[in-house]
Amino acid sequence: MNNDNMFWTGGRWVAKEKEERPHRAKIIDAHYHIFPKLGSQKEGIDPALRTRFWQYHSREFNNWWRVDTGEKVDQQFLEFKSNNLADMPNVNFRLIDYGKARITIDKIDYDMQFYTPSLINNELPPERGVGEMNLAGVDIGILQADHVYGDLADFYGKAMRDYPDRFIGLAQIWEPEANNEVRLAKLERSIVEQCNKGLYFSVESLTGAMKNAFGGLLNHKRHWTHSVIHETLVDLLKIQKEIHPEILAVTDATFAGDGPGPRAMQWHIKNLILVSKDQVAIDAVCAHLMGFDPFSIKFIKLAHDEGLGCGDINKIQIVGDSINNEKWNFNSGMDTLASKGQKLIYWGPLKRLEKILLQSPIVPWSFWASNFYYNTYWMQFIGKKRVNLAMKTEWGELFKQY
Repeated sequence: MNNDNMFWTGGRWVAKEKEERPHRAKIIDAHYHIFPKLGSQKEGIDPALRTRFWQYHSREFNNWWRVDTGEKVDQQFLEFKSNNLADMPNVNFRLIDYGKARITIDKIDYDMQFYTPSLINNELPPERGVGEMNLAGVDIGILQADHVYGDLADFYGKAMRDYPDRFIGLAQIWEPEANNEVRLAKLERSIVEQCNKGLYFSVESLTGAMKNAFGGLLNHKRHWTHSVIHETLVDLLKIQKEIHPEILAVTDATFAGDGPGPRAMQWHIKNLILVSKDQVAIDAVCAHLMGFDPFSIKFIKLAHDEGLGCGDINKIQIVGDSINNEKWNFNSGMDTLASKGQKLIYWGPLKRLEKILLQSPIVPWSFWASNFYYNTYWMQFIGKKRVNLAMKTEWGELFKQY
């Protein structure tokens, strides 16, 4: 048998089949990375801010090794309650070789394995990326462009020229200044000159008009987003403004609820109705009436900053009754047993169990627990008294007539 009847697989010669093999579709890794030494890239956002983003992305890691003793420590050293970078713990977070990150707490160094230890110099050059794809049988890698790596437009451009048809680079833009002419010019250069093919985006106490979209636009799995509820409400408002422009929001404050809503509130008669086409403004006014600074409520501040509406109470025009003397002094700190449990899972020590408890096949336990607590215990011993008192008011009497 001669070589015309054989082909080389890379490991041995194999007899050719009589019929041509069917053409194999290309396999694409849609989330691939190559990068120079981490932290070395000069282009992009400030390197110090990139390091802070690395720390932010690592906040839920809990596997650390004490450097001086080699002892394993299961503790979330980087966890913090808010999503504000200014609130992150000061632990001198830095990247070191072999894919590790290091922090220092009380003069003691701790390491975590952030990447594979085969990243000897914390770099992943194109040559290695192609080799790994070859071993895995991947034809094309789509190169991500998160800000933590710096601006890799030139790096990706050279990789695509050196290895045609193996990489598709994504361009990067600094989202807070995405409409800035300088940023847009850099983006155009990244696509036109370096031939990057797509654009990478990083998109990282009151129930009001914006919260309505939570039930209206999300369905069975909306509870998955409770831990990032503020960011979710802002994203939903963006969607709502696209698919339901000029929607009119009506807030009925004839009865207003103080405390953990919607079922366990303390009710108060306020006899107000608010109407607005600006979802952010109406929620800001509600927050002001309740006694809160609107900008202290994260989703209002985020939406205002993104230009989705006006959250500045001093710039909102009130037509109708004056609210100058209205200050209800509501309390956002009240909790029930159920709401305390929710906070422990979403933002407390049970955070690491969130996916198991609320995003797995055992999730019906939480629906059962909520239903049992509110509809059996709470309604029986607390809720009925509040309902009976509410039914004796003028609004309760009106309700009986329906």
